[in-house]
Amino acid sequence: MQPLAGLKIKDQSYLDRYSLDGERTLKWFNTENAHKTHCWAETVPFADDDKLPPIPEDKEFVPQGFELTQEHNETVLHCYLRMPSEVLTNIWLASDASVIVDKETGVRYMARRCVPDCWDMHLWVKAPVGSVLDLQVYFPPLPSTTREIYIYGVPAWFLSGYNGMDIKLNNRTKSKQAVITYDEAPNLRVPTLIREEHDYDRDLSNTWAAYTDVHLIKPIPENTMAIWLTYEAAYLAQVREMNWYGEYFGIPSGTMLVDESGKQYKLKEVQGFPVDHIFWVEGFPGDFYARVLVFEPIPLSVTTLTLIDPPGKPFKVWGANWSGHTISGLNVEELRANQSLFTTYHERVTVK
Repeated sequence: MQPLAGLKIKDQSYLDRYSLDGERTLKWFNTENAHKTHCWAETVPFADDDKLPPIPEDKEFVPQGFELTQEHNETVLHCYLRMPSEVLTNIWLASDASVIVDKETGVRYMARRCVPDCWDMHLWVKAPVGSVLDLQVYFPPLPSTTREIYIYGVPAWFLSGYNGMDIKLNNRTKSKQAVITYDEAPNLRVPTLIREEHDYDRDLSNTWAAYTDVHLIKPIPENTMAIWLTYEAAYLAQVREMNWYGEYFGIPSGTMLVDESGKQYKLKEVQGFPVDHIFWVEGFPGDFYARVLVFEPIPLSVTTLTLIDPPGKPFKVWGANWSGHTISGLNVEELRANQSLFTTYHERVTVK
C-alpha cells in the first residue's frame, strides 16, 4: 500500500496559530462553521512514519496524502495528517456528505462512520509534534470492477468530487494512485461426481472416485496459475491438461504457499475434488481445465509466493507418478492479472 504524495497546503497563513491552555495550537483553515460542534479525540490511530513521504523543508504543515484499502468487507479511506503542533483544531473529516461515486456507473457509496468518532463535527486532537495521524473513513465495499471514482465530502484532503480528485483505480499495475483491494472469490464451474469412491485403495484404480464436467478453459501452458486474494481465503487456480479420455490426479494435504518472509499458508480444500486420495477426471483428449486450491488468507502486502506441492505416497498403477515439486518466485501481481485466463468457461468444439 502506497500513500499519495503531493497534497499540500501551499501557504501556512491559511492556518491560524493561537494558544490553548499554554500549548502551541493550530486551527485548520476554511472549516469554520458556527453551527457545528467539536469533539476531542481521546484516542487516535497513528501511521507508520517510515512509509510516508517526508515533509518538504519549506513547509510547516502538510497533509501526508491518503489511500484506499479493502478491510473486513469495507472500503477504508485512510487520511494521513502530520501534526504541526501539539494541538490541532477544526479538522473536518466526515459527515453525510462524504461519499464515493463510481464514475462509470454513478453508484454512490455513502460513508458509514469515521475513526476517531467525530462524525459531522470538528475534530480537535492533541498528539506529539511530527507524528502522523491515520484518520479513517469507512464506506461499503467497492466492487472489484470499479476503476474510476470521485470522492466527496473530505475537504481537509481536498476531496470534493470532480473538481478535486478524479482517482483511477488499478489492481494490476504499480502506481501512486493504485488501490490494492481484496478480490471476490472466483466462480468457476465445480466438477460433477459421477462415481463415488468405494473401499479406497490407492493401488486399485477402480476404487477411486471419478469426476466430469470440469471447468474448461482455452489451452494455456500447464504451469500457468492465477490467484484471487479475499479476506477469508486465497484461491489458486491451476491449469491441467487431459491427454486421454480419463486422467488421474492427486492433491496432497501438505500442499502450501510460502511468502517472501517465510510465512506458510496451509491448504484448506480443493474445490470439488478430494485431498490425499487419487481420483479420476473424465473428459476428452485436448481438454484444458482449471482446478482451484483454497488456502488460508494471504495479506495484500505479500508480493511473491512459493508453491510447495509435496509428493504423495507411492501406488501400483500403470504409469504411476505422484511426484512433488516446488515453484518459487511467483509474482502475486502477475498471478492476479491471470484471473481472466480462467474465469471464462470455454465450450468444447469438435469438428469431425
